[in-house]
Amino acid sequence: MRKILILLLLLLSISLLFAETNDDAMKSQNISGFVDDISFLYVTPYKFDTFADNGYEGINLDYNDTSNTYSSLIKPSAIHEPGIVIANFSLLSTFIEHAKARVDVAVSLTITHDKLCHTTDHTEDGKLEYELAIGYKANGVGDDVFNFCLSTESDSNNKIVLNLNALDTGNHMVSIQDGNIYFRFANGVAPSVVGQYQSRITFVLEGR
Repeated sequence: MRKILILLLLLLSISLLFAETNDDAMKSQNISGFVDDISFLYVTPYKFDTFADNGYEGINLDYNDTSNTYSSLIKPSAIHEPGIVIANFSLLSTFIEHAKARVDVAVSLTITHDKLCHTTDHTEDGKLEYELAIGYKANGVGDDVFNFCLSTESDSNNKIVLNLNALDTGNHMVSIQDGNIYFRFANGVAPSVVGQYQSRITFVLEGR
């Protein structure tokens, strides 16, 4: 957010400079600027946000429903399988200027999520654990890599952390284009309360 704010202020300064030079044929002006590394993260909207069935929005979570198109994708799996794609994400992070200055910088992407919670039933029956997964190909090279995590209320495996420095192949930059975000119920979870559920997924891209 700090880099975006600096960019907006720089554009404003340029606009003021042009406005001040309209009256005189020639005028000197000192301009300050910088070149810095880039950190960019974009997450697409939820793919099933406008889908509605029987008055409910989103995915049919009843994987025992024989008419459920997504049953096989969302029901628990004994092994890590991604599930159903619910959104995509892209990021770009460069370390070029830091490398020139011989300054080490640690950049990471952390992904967490809450349990699926019933919008009106706040008992434990209305809270459903699920497995979030991401699938991505760093720098467009190799096979897709998958990472999995449970919700923040889990005692372990409750977040995904990508060390972007470790994904650097030597050119001081990391790019992920159109990575997938997946949903699947965790083992032992079976929805029992009828109604609407929602969950929040958080992406944090930070450098130190």
